[in-house]
Amino acid sequence: MREVYGRLHSFVLVLPILMGAWGCRVSENAEQQNPVAALITRLLGENETKRREALLEKLSSADADFRREGVLMLGEGEAAKLEATVKLLASLAESDLEPQVRATAIQVLAKIGSRQKLQEVLPKAIGDESKTVRMECVRVLGQQREEAFLVLLLEMLATDPEAAIRTEAARGLGNYRYRGAIQGLIRALAEDDEFGVWYRSKESLEKLTGKNFGYDPQAWRQWFETTEQPFSDKTGE
Repeated sequence: MREVYGRLHSFVLVLPILMGAWGCRVSENAEQQNPVAALITRLLGENETKRREALLEKLSSADADFRREGVLMLGEGEAAKLEATVKLLASLAESDLEPQVRATAIQVLAKIGSRQKLQEVLPKAIGDESKTVRMECVRVLGQQREEAFLVLLLEMLATDPEAAIRTEAARGLGNYRYRGAIQGLIRALAEDDEFGVWYRSKESLEKLTGKNFGYDPQAWRQWFETTEQPFSDKTGE
């Protein structure tokens, strides 16, 4: 029953993407073809039989570890360049039952550089019930360095219930040369109750500004409010 359910779940995820992304129809000569197989054929081509069969088996598996391996395969070679792959990864990131699969789908979306799809997926994923998924979100956000993602990282720093995730958010903000990042880090020094968050917030503030006011949020705030250009020239080196 578990195997049947897992395959059915994967089929439900894949079929709308197959039909919507390519407008696929089953030909008269392939009426019995598995629609998942049709998707993999389009991704990998007719000449990559072994890899196509392996990917089909993994993505259709009831075993979450196999599905995770299949997701990693989607980030390799020609498959990574196709819009259908991006849509499939986004669907898995939002809908797969296993946190490891959802987290890996987010990881691969970031790897293949799908900025637009990340902007759609991450606002939901940062509220995922799984710590594993949220940790992958915060790591991906820390690498983006674009203002469009800043608000999500600030939200995780301020509200995530896990200290380890808030700590990682503080680290990631050290890559964002925006005044909002500095403000969020100072706020964390003042309001968070975990030393790890304080330490990474202080470290990121020093990285961004080249200044060192220790763990004193009031000193940081006073300096920031009287400084027009708070960023160090060495930021990003």
